[in-house]
Order: sequence, then structure tokens, then C-alpha cells
Amino acid sequence: MIAIAGGGLKLERAHGNAFLFVVFRILRTLMALLVLAGVYFAWRVMMPKQIGGSSTYVMVSGSSMLPLYKAGDAVVLRTRPSYHVGEVIAYYNPQLKIDVMHRIYEIKMGHYLMKGDNNNFIDPYQPTFSNIVGARWLHISGAGWVLYEARRPLIAGALAGALGVLFVTGRKGTKRRRYRIETQAKL
Repeated sequence: MIAIAGGGLKLERAHGNAFLFVVFRILRTLMALLVLAGVYFAWRVMMPKQIGGSSTYVMVSGSSMLPLYKAGDAVVLRTRPSYHVGEVIAYYNPQLKIDVMHRIYEIKMGHYLMKGDNNNFIDPYQPTFSNIVGARWLHISGAGWVLYEARRPLIAGALAGALGVLFVTGRKGTKRRRYRIETQAKL
């Protein structure tokens, strides 16, 4: 009788473990789905313009926007239907053949008069709406160098390889743990 009660207790514990296993598996799946959904929405929001998104990444160089931005800062720009005086935007300057990020000083007859915060002159080139790359959306101090370096082929390849290794090695540990829990639940 004691042996049966002990066996019943073992069986009850095993069922409890199996129940916990199922609950934790469902929770893990839900968490994975939440993380994937978060990554998807973050990617949609931060997707670069070059692949169909509405964000552009720039690295600040120069001192025209001091003290707001310093060389090496990263700025994420987003396109908008309209821009107003006082807003920081980036525009393509065909004379310099670069994107320039300055503040809108005035709007005259469809042309934007631009000025750097640290400059005492208005930019000679006056862009139109079609020249505007986007308005400041997110500023990450000092991260421009990281973005710049991550674009180098050797660094980008190393990052991709590291992510691949993490993905492959992470899956093996999950399967081993799952087998161990299922085996214990059968006892």
C-alpha cells in the first residue's frame, strides 16, 4: 500500500512536471512570438529608404550644428508630408554632392532657406521639397562611427557570421533541454 501511494505520488509529480512543461512551452512560444513581432515592427519603423522604408541614417560630420550635434553622432531621418520653420532636416545638395543637415530658417516660394545652428550665414543652396531627405526623428550621440564601421564588408560579414553561430548553437541547447524534461515527465 505504501509502495502504491509512493508510486502514485511519483506519477502525480510526473503529471505536474508535464503540465509545467506544457505551460512553459506555451509561454516560451508566446514570448518568442512577441519578440518576433517587436523586431518586425522595429524593422518596419527603422527600415532604410534604400529597401523601401522611410528612414535614412546619417553620420554627422563637421561643426555646423553644434552644440546640438557633434561629429560622430548618428541621426535617423524620416520623410514627412511637410516641413516647417525651425525643424532640423537633411537635404541633398547637388553642388556639394552630399546630404547636408541644417535647420529650416525660412520658407520662400517653395524654397527652403537653411542655416546651421553654429553658422552665421544662410546656406547658399536653397533646396526644394524634392531635395529633402527627411527630418530628424532620432538622435544617437556618438553612434555614427558604429554605423559607419558596420557598413564595412569585413565587419558586416563578421557580424552576420556571429549571428549565424548564435542561432545554430542556441537551437541545440533548446532541443537537449526539451528531451531531458520530456524524459523526466514520463517517469
